[in-house]
Amino acid sequence: MTVEAAAERFLAAAGISDATRRAYGGDLRDFVRWFGPDSPVEDVDVRVLADWVAELGRARPGGKLSPATISRKLVAVRSLLRHALGPDRAPDAALAPKRPRRLPDAPKPNDVERIVDSFGGDDPLNVRNRALVELVYSAGLRSAEAIGLDLGDVDFEQELVHVRKGKGAKDRVVPLGEEAAALVARYLRDARPQLA
Repeated sequence: MTVEAAAERFLAAAGISDATRRAYGGDLRDFVRWFGPDSPVEDVDVRVLADWVAELGRARPGGKLSPATISRKLVAVRSLLRHALGPDRAPDAALAPKRPRRLPDAPKPNDVERIVDSFGGDDPLNVRNRALVELVYSAGLRSAEAIGLDLGDVDFEQELVHVRKGKGAKDRVVPLGEEAAALVARYLRDARPQLA
């Protein structure tokens, strides 16, 4: 069966939703044009897919397609091959480019000061919230890590915080800033007994 006929049969299959049909249609037509409409679908192997992914990386004038777009196109073709050849004959090697990891933007010191100052007042809840925000910012904690801290995890003498079972279930020790240490100590001394 030709790759074009296989693609048409796949897109006409009863088990495919209209949304999938629309999403995969353009991607499969692109692949059929690239591979050759009259080429046998059985000739599509891991080498062909690797060449196609490389071609997609050079496809757009002035730059490459995004890794997400290439991955989507590869998923469409693999779905076609599983449908036409069976799951055992569809190449499943990792071919899609890795998506770049985007680091979150860290807040500016002025922004953090503004947030901390927004918890003005000496009532116990404001003292606790100021200490928590400063602790998260100062020690670079994730919110879940800050919530999971125990009193024994904060070493005021050495100004360190022992984070237990953080990301990846790993422990780590991070520095505790001077301002954060002062606010946490104030919370523990003045506000915590009133909130308990």
